[in-house]
Amino acid sequence: MALFACYIMPTVVGWLILVTVWNLAPSLIEKSNMAVGLLLFWALFLAPVVAGYLVARFAKVLPLVHGLAVSVVGSVIYVIYITVTSNSGFGALWVIPPVMLAGLCGAWFYRYRARKVAVEL
Repeated sequence: MALFACYIMPTVVGWLILVTVWNLAPSLIEKSNMAVGLLLFWALFLAPVVAGYLVARFAKVLPLVHGLAVSVVGSVIYVIYITVTSNSGFGALWVIPPVMLAGLCGAWFYRYRARKVAVEL
């Protein structure tokens, strides 16, 4: 669920919006660099953090391992997508470190927050 809600759905919806705008109003292509940058920022950093947090929250045991697992799956999806859509070769592997670290960071945020709430109670 977290994989679909954080990685796939927002990226596909953002991509569809960009393609639709480019096809309907070609004059906006120069102005859409900001939207492409925001989509890339979402895909590489925010999506893994949110997915890692959600998976860690739903996990009964080992929240960090679950965050790492969703990061690995997200990295594989991104590498497959980049490899299929472009001729980047090994350049597609640059996606793996930020996605893995961001997913672990999201899981760590949950663990830190859960531990802090438990101490306050």
